[in-house]
Amino acid sequence: MEAIEDLFHPVLVYNNRQGPDAELLLRFNEPSWNNPVVRYLNANEKDLIQRKEGVWTTSTTALRMIAALNAADQDVPEYLLALATSEPVSPLATATFAMHCYWEGEARLGSIHGVVSTRSGWIDSLEVVTLKYDPGLVDYAKLVDTALSFECATRIFTHSPSQLELARKVVGKNAIALEDESSIKDAQASDQKYYLIQTPLRHLPLSETQATKINSALNSGQSVDPWLSPRQSRLLRRILAVNEQNQDALKALQYPDKLSGLAEYSSKLLAVLNELETASSR
Repeated sequence: MEAIEDLFHPVLVYNNRQGPDAELLLRFNEPSWNNPVVRYLNANEKDLIQRKEGVWTTSTTALRMIAALNAADQDVPEYLLALATSEPVSPLATATFAMHCYWEGEARLGSIHGVVSTRSGWIDSLEVVTLKYDPGLVDYAKLVDTALSFECATRIFTHSPSQLELARKVVGKNAIALEDESSIKDAQASDQKYYLIQTPLRHLPLSETQATKINSALNSGQSVDPWLSPRQSRLLRRILAVNEQNQDALKALQYPDKLSGLAEYSSKLLAVLNELETASSR
């Protein structure tokens, strides 16, 4: 909703209503009985991208917003790109690498274009990072080469015969077929997105992709601003102000693992902030 309100001029037109709504539907050749349809128009009321029905998910809506912004020759903010990969539109692929430190592994591998999310874990006594990536943006061969250049591939655990074949050509016997996905054990919560959770940014409502990219940016000393929406940036300023008064005030609050939990978490965070700010102003 934030991106819709900030990057576009939203207009809501009801179906099955008389008056101006019915006139608008007729003007744009929309049937009065149809399910919700989002159209992206320019200032001349022409479609920026082709009309499409059946767009229901957050990520597919974000992808169409990006396409419309590109068609209008407008900048696309990083936070919207992150939102577009928050839910799989096309099948994502999985890769797992072992390295000396999964904190570093998450940060370095998470910076790769096309990597959507990372997770620290264990396979036996080895620290590993399992990541989800978009094969349309980065192929497995490129992923392996980059992981090696980052020194994040002492072993490569493969998830398919094709991955095993390719990885063996590169690292030989250090490529191992992962026969049972359950052999990957999650690291404890305090070891996930380590560089992010050491900062007040952990209190923000973040998508998994945002958390992944922000964790990488913090490790490399880059600005996290491009990955935050304007409202998230304002919310962060409120969080920092509360932390200055009491560093433990928001201790129990951390962004949820699932995108579906963001709305509820956001409401809870805002309620706590409002209460703390009211109390401090008395």
